[in-house]
Amino acid sequence: MEIKRLLESGYIIIPDTNVLLNLYRYSPEFSEFGLQCLQEVIDSIYLPATVRIEFGKHCRAAFSDMEKRINNAGKNTEQQVVAARNKILSSCEPLERLHFPEVNVFRSELESLLNRLAQTANEFFEERRGLELSSHYWGGSDKVAELVKGIESYNHVFPAPSQEDIFTWCEEGQERYKKEIPPGFKDAKSKDGVRKYGDLIIWKELLNFARTQSKDIV
Repeated sequence: MEIKRLLESGYIIIPDTNVLLNLYRYSPEFSEFGLQCLQEVIDSIYLPATVRIEFGKHCRAAFSDMEKRINNAGKNTEQQVVAARNKILSSCEPLERLHFPEVNVFRSELESLLNRLAQTANEFFEERRGLELSSHYWGGSDKVAELVKGIESYNHVFPAPSQEDIFTWCEEGQERYKKEIPPGFKDAKSKDGVRKYGDLIIWKELLNFARTQSKDIV
């Protein structure tokens, strides 16, 4: 209700790149919920040019990773069951070397139970791979990319900053990062070149837009 009140009073919403990319990474239910929320307010969403560029660079890989996670659903559980089966059966070997009474019977019963366990896991995931989980393919279409296209259709993507602006902001970023002034100073440890100033550039784009358009921002 607070967001609704703010939007009615003229606020706009500006997401970071990861707000969009994380929609590929969440659980199916939460991804759908997030998409529905964003669709409800799509006419109030604006994208900095840097966010649009970063999303374009990473969205295909993120969508592909999402599909792989679905295709591989259950494989890890099945592999763990097989590994546990092998480990448990190998624990019988010392008993055999000690000529433990009826160890062969014990091993055979264990093997039968473990085979049933492996079969149960295999059947469980085999029956479900093509059912509920397939709904998170979004019918084979990339719904996050469609959301971004919808935002673009409102002409709600900021103009790209000039090379001069980027150069100025990166120079300022050097001094800010030395003093650990946010946003983005932690990126200096893991990124190089202009990339490490990405969050700062987005922040500068946002401030410029708010100032020139007299907009309040969520």
